[in-house]
Amino acid sequence: MFPSLDEWKNTLLFIETSEERPSPDKFKEMLQVLKNYRLFDVINGVLVGKPQNEVHYEEYKSVLVEILQDKTIPILYNLPFGHAYPRCLLPYGIEAKLDTENKSVTFNESYFQNGGSDQKND
Repeated sequence: MFPSLDEWKNTLLFIETSEERPSPDKFKEMLQVLKNYRLFDVINGVLVGKPQNEVHYEEYKSVLVEILQDKTIPILYNLPFGHAYPRCLLPYGIEAKLDTENKSVTFNESYFQNGGSDQKND
């Protein structure tokens, strides 16, 4: 089952096109499903993984901008995660800060080190 909108509140959405390299029209269709679900109304930002072999690089970017044109949501595009190389790991379930001005994502390591709790372990 897909998470509820309440579960998506104040989160970052990670998306990537994987080795399937869908056509730009298929990518648009997939994003439209998320938009119709109103996912982009509750999340805090979108991190988009680098398209594998840069296939449809510009087209995917155009589709993303078109689908999200009426939203004021920060987007970082062409990040090294997912199925493309080079790739890095993205931690789930920890606090993060998306900075579009500096084109960076910062993960709160102290949150991660405390087991996902805002409270310190004594």
